[in-house]
Amino acid sequence: MDNCERRGRGQQTLRAYRALHPDYWDEKEPDDQAITDLLADLMHYCRQQGIDFRKCGAMAEVHFEEER
Repeated sequence: MDNCERRGRGQQTLRAYRALHPDYWDEKEPDDQAITDLLADLMHYCRQQGIDFRKCGAMAEVHFEEER
């Protein structure tokens, strides 16, 4: 893994942390944009790890509906 990949993963981790702690979100960035960026980061992570993002998303939908 080169430095760019490490830096990218660090940014992805930071964004995931921010999603769990909205008080760390950039006040200039709208919430919907922050969520969009987070989802894109998760897609990149899944691709790198060989994880089917769409399958995970479908299962997340099931879990979400069950928790309503």
